[in-house]
Amino acid sequence: MRRSDVNVSDDAAILFLSAGNAGLISPLYALAGELLRRGVRPVWFASSDERAEGIRELSGVTPINFYSLGPYRPEFDPANWSDAVYHQVNRTSRLRGFAAFMEQVMDSEYAEERYRRALAAIDHVRPGLIVVDLNSPWAIDAAQTRGVPYVVNVATPISYAFSERLPMSFPGPLSGLPRTMTGRQRVTNVAFKILRLGALLASRKALDNMRFYRRRHAQGLKNPGSLLSRYCDEAEVVLGNSVFGIEYPFSTAPADVRMVGTLVPETRERPERHRELFEWLDAHPSTIYIGLGSMMRLSEQQSAALVAAISRLAQRHHVVWSLAAAQQRLLPCELPPNLRIETWVPQTEVVAHPHVRLFITHGGNGAHHGLYFGKPLLVLPHSWETRDLAVRLMDGGAALMVEDVYSLTAEEIVTKVDRLLTEKSFTERADHWRRRLVEAGGVRAAADLVLAHRPASRADDTSTA
Repeated sequence: MRRSDVNVSDDAAILFLSAGNAGLISPLYALAGELLRRGVRPVWFASSDERAEGIRELSGVTPINFYSLGPYRPEFDPANWSDAVYHQVNRTSRLRGFAAFMEQVMDSEYAEERYRRALAAIDHVRPGLIVVDLNSPWAIDAAQTRGVPYVVNVATPISYAFSERLPMSFPGPLSGLPRTMTGRQRVTNVAFKILRLGALLASRKALDNMRFYRRRHAQGLKNPGSLLSRYCDEAEVVLGNSVFGIEYPFSTAPADVRMVGTLVPETRERPERHRELFEWLDAHPSTIYIGLGSMMRLSEQQSAALVAAISRLAQRHHVVWSLAAAQQRLLPCELPPNLRIETWVPQTEVVAHPHVRLFITHGGNGAHHGLYFGKPLLVLPHSWETRDLAVRLMDGGAALMVEDVYSLTAEEIVTKVDRLLTEKSFTERADHWRRRLVEAGGVRAAADLVLAHRPASRADDTSTA
């Protein structure tokens, strides 16, 4: 019998630990939901307060327990940054943008606070296994301090986790460079890797970070430098949310990395509160979905360019656009009749709809949702960090990319949308990656691995091939 067919209950608790970032926590939602669907218990989820409702909604027949890690500080949410900070992070060079981002989000006091809260969560739950996002290093520190085995989930390109171990020829994380580079790009790549380290050392917070390192070392933390690769080395297993081929393969990838593909719920139901939206999708056989994430902040010019492009597509396609209320005020007064605006949509269910033919994305982790359901992608990489995935998706043959999001034009959007929907190669490659991602196992494979490493499960594993 396969473990995935067995209901596991009354066993060692599984504790999910994560910060509240939407792109990083949503795969863990899917994984926790799969464990609950199988009847696994007890399952706990510890995150910041604003995630409490979403976590509790995961409960079905099997309940989930929420543990508060306290309020999320609004200054770490890009939605709350000033225009000056936002543009400094996203509209300068990738190197200066990286440096500006790190200065904005690095806060040793807050990191120590989250570490203490994570310790309290572990002491309260007393889990047998922790599942944690790699971008929550304070949570992994807590797991190591308490000696609890943990599984790491990596929603970003897996190469980010092993940046210092990558071959010199591999494109540096956050460089936005492709796998096959010109001579000039190879020189740029080497320079970027060196200068990125220099940017950190020259940061206004460099001295504070050095003191933070010394405090962590004095506390006896296993990984005082917070090297992601060292966190992965100590993990029971590392879950990569993609497949090699989309992510560039590299020879130094450790054996305990399992590329399980996109983590989305295997069972999908149309939410009743969005019934009208799905009835609208049912009625429009050629629909484009625009979902630009929670971090992209459009200008009036960009909004106008997108609306003008949608208007020019009116005879052929309808468009549903998930756009935060604060961003909707930048839209032109008159909107084309083929456009439907929603403040929020259940993205997985929308992208899975058979009438959705194309996904316009900012290139964040949610872009994998499009490929998981075989949809070509038009990528608008608005920041220094999203261009990495954009070039990977383009190299995979299922996507096109807008070169300069800040000089966006309706003509470029329409031209690339037409290519994606009329040139057969894009739909063929999207279907290829759909098959590869499904074969990787997704949330089912991830849940199998979590249960295989649950301490109380090891001695009585009766699964067979």
